[in-house]
Amino acid sequence: NCMKDIIEEINNAEKKRQNLDFQIDGMVIKVTDYKMREYLGYTDKFPRWAIAYKFYAEQVPTKLIDVVWDVGRTGKVTPTAHLKPVDIGGATVKRATLNNKWDILRKKVKLNVDVWVRRSNDVIPEIMGVVDENQIGEEIPVPTNCPSCNAVLEEKGMLLFCPNKMCKPQIVAKIAHFASRDAMDIEFLSDKTASQLVDEFNIIACFIYSIGC
Repeated sequence: NCMKDIIEEINNAEKKRQNLDFQIDGMVIKVTDYKMREYLGYTDKFPRWAIAYKFYAEQVPTKLIDVVWDVGRTGKVTPTAHLKPVDIGGATVKRATLNNKWDILRKKVKLNVDVWVRRSNDVIPEIMGVVDENQIGEEIPVPTNCPSCNAVLEEKGMLLFCPNKMCKPQIVAKIAHFASRDAMDIEFLSDKTASQLVDEFNIIACFIYSIGC
């Protein structure tokens, strides 16, 4: 009976969440008997008498307009989906992650088709798959050359990499990482500022790259 009551409360909360004035992504289920709490005790970090339950992330349909391949700090080239703007949980989503070219094939996504999108953990937009597998669309081209420096890409497992360590997006990302809070904590040095630094003072950018950012 206890589990039945918990499941019923979860279902009721999930129905009501859309009408709340604030966003929730789950519930915490607790043992209310204090003697039982003492008996159950704690792990190193968490009480054994409480557990978090996450609601299923809301999925909505929208159109996949384009896929842009971006170069990251390590040279990894990843696809980002550009979507027809859609509201998910009070946030307007225009872009979503596609992890790699195999993710594109696995989810059978194409340009100009309708796709299911959710915010993973109600935060990160993610494409789950196509709405209708029979819908006609265009194949998503997978690059063979770096979209920034045109170097021939290297394939490592499921991932694509630009081998050119002086590729501008890599250097910009390295500088931004060097200046980030977890590194040197240089305030106001954003990606855009780093990009201007590379354009205007390329020698400095090369020096920062050379010290291993």
